[in-house]
Amino acid sequence: MTIQEICKQIRELKKQKKYQDVINITERYIDEMEQTYDWKYYGVDPYYYLEIAKAYRRLENKEKEIAILKRYFSQKILPGIKTELIKIRLEKLIQN
Repeated sequence: MTIQEICKQIRELKKQKKYQDVINITERYIDEMEQTYDWKYYGVDPYYYLEIAKAYRRLENKEKEIAILKRYFSQKILPGIKTELIKIRLEKLIQN
């Protein structure tokens, strides 16, 4: 499955409010991504971590939302706006 197909599938599942399915699909991809040498060298894509965090928020599971965001920061990451947004989101969650 290509990245574009995964993203399309995630969007469709979100429209259908199938948040647990979003989590299952995205977590599998993250597990694979974290094990891939290229991602370890270049940094992981924040999109997938953010999508899981949003799904956990919809399911009202704050602990798992925090855990996935912390998992993102435990990887090699690239600087950018999404990384900053994730950092802000995590800080707000921890404060509340």
